[in-house]
Amino acid sequence: MPASPSWDLFIVLFFIIAMAYGIMLQRDKIITSIISAYAGLVVASSFGDAVYKFFLGENPVFNSLWIKSNVSLFTVQAVLFVLVMALLVAKSSIGGRSRSMAPIEMFGYSFLYAGLVLSSILSFLPADQLANITNASKFAARITGWHNWWIILPILALIFTGWRRRSSSGDEGE
Repeated sequence: MPASPSWDLFIVLFFIIAMAYGIMLQRDKIITSIISAYAGLVVASSFGDAVYKFFLGENPVFNSLWIKSNVSLFTVQAVLFVLVMALLVAKSSIGGRSRSMAPIEMFGYSFLYAGLVLSSILSFLPADQLANITNASKFAARITGWHNWWIILPILALIFTGWRRRSSSGDEGE
């Protein structure tokens, strides 16, 4: 009987791939990616229901245009989230002057980015599906249980490292 991959394996692979991606991006792009994840979360949370109703045919645009499909709310929110992130990362000029970043900082930002993205996508799931996944995976239970921390920790890291860089560069006297 073939073994099926577990949710824990998927989560570990997601973190490894996202962290490798973040480390390859370097400082400005990983910060842009974190900011784009926040924008994607806001758009998916704020407009996901309206777009979902549009795809159900319940919310026509200009009272004449709608699409009738059987898409789920999770799918709509996840696609909006990923689409906004991808567009901002690809087309955005967010980011300041390029500075070097210590490898531990790159690792930390990449880890926080992976957690933010994964916890956000899991938060879009219906409660029953999320309960099934968290019962089957100890990592998923931790990621969803710490969702608020995944949202706040990247912000705190950006503030702390920005403050630390500014105070170590001697700019406070200017």
